[in-house]
Amino acid sequence: MSSESIGWQLQWFTGFFVPLQIIAVALRFYARQMVLGAHFVFEDALVFVSLILQLALAGVGIGSVYHGGVGHHLEYLEENEPQKVLTWGKYLLTLATLYFVTVMVPKIAVLALYKRIFPARSVQIIIYLLGGILIGGAIANVVTSLAACKPFKANYNPTLPGAKCIDKEAFYVWTSVPNIITDVIMLVLPLPIVWNLHNTKRIKVALTFTFLVGSFGLVASILRFHTFFVTNSFTDGTYDAVELIIWTLAEPGIYLISACLMTYRPLVERVTRSRAFGGLKGSLHVSSQRMGIGNGAGREGESGERSLPLKSLNKSGRGFTELTDEESVEVIRTSSDGGRPRQEDGIVVTTEIQNSWSRS
Repeated sequence: MSSESIGWQLQWFTGFFVPLQIIAVALRFYARQMVLGAHFVFEDALVFVSLILQLALAGVGIGSVYHGGVGHHLEYLEENEPQKVLTWGKYLLTLATLYFVTVMVPKIAVLALYKRIFPARSVQIIIYLLGGILIGGAIANVVTSLAACKPFKANYNPTLPGAKCIDKEAFYVWTSVPNIITDVIMLVLPLPIVWNLHNTKRIKVALTFTFLVGSFGLVASILRFHTFFVTNSFTDGTYDAVELIIWTLAEPGIYLISACLMTYRPLVERVTRSRAFGGLKGSLHVSSQRMGIGNGAGREGESGERSLPLKSLNKSGRGFTELTDEESVEVIRTSSDGGRPRQEDGIVVTTEIQNSWSRS
């Protein structure tokens, strides 16, 4: 049996993908904290935890190449380096157990964002249900992974006398299905709210794209499921593990990157000096004779008229809620809160309204 190894493929992928995730997270924090000056919120902490878990998962994957013989054919290892076969079993158990937690955390981060910007009770209930399913599923999968064999050592050494194990092959394949289902729900959840906004079609399309970005992990989840479905993880385990581990790293990593991409609008605007992408910030134009109203915080519009910060009418038609720079999708709050008006001090202008979008 040849000593040829394809472990380098996993090493190259990790060497490219890990820095990509670090850059994605760094840009997220730069966009939110440095550009917007936004407060540190719960999903920021989840993104940071997700990155740490992803680095740990990548480290285990690389370790499996050096110490577990991943990349070599199993037959070669059994003949020449049998101790690595046992070590590979330990790495496999660690990878599977860590994966179930790592893939859950960035999805919870996206749900935390949804919870913050979608105040409608019906949406909040769905968010809590999804979060419960994700957390409960992760706990159940971790417990099942660790208790899959009796005695425990049989998890990484199934040749032990009297060892009894569940069908691990089926377990690894079908645990991806709940991920796919929850991804589809998370993809669909914000869309009705976005398309019910009192705003232009262009803005609705931009918002739709923003939330679709957060579901890129769905594609990775489907591809991982297909790879595990058509590949037997145990026939030539150490050789086939290269592709399987790559997808095991890619799926949660893409979830993490997606959670970061959703927050890049302020950074894009700073770089391009354009509001064309995700331009939720606009202005209410009023005639020059009305500019004595308020504190004079208005600015020049494109037509030369003075302008006030954009305020979005809620569904009830009663009252406006001012958009802020801190939350690019704040407009969604007022269109998804069941029509409850928000009380604000000062004079509300309800006439001679025209949307304009700053491109400076």
